[in-house]
Amino acid sequence: MYIKIVYSNGFCGCDEEHFLEVDDIEDAEARFSDGIEYYGFFWPDTRFVDDEEDEEELASYHDGVYDYSYWEEITKEEYEENA
Repeated sequence: MYIKIVYSNGFCGCDEEHFLEVDDIEDAEARFSDGIEYYGFFWPDTRFVDDEEDEEELASYHDGVYDYSYWEEITKEEYEENA
């Protein structure tokens, strides 16, 4: 099975796409979950939050990252074009 993972914070130009071959849906979900904290914009700076030390603001930002990020099944051809 082939998947595309998109990590995003909802801001223009901040998406990261990853193309992977996985065993099954459980593997896809695990790969998505395990990788989200490695997303380049997971830990925000002042471009995205006013106060990086404000736990409530940080939690709200992280909720947004989880809301905007997703994975989807793709074709072998799409995988080969992008891997």
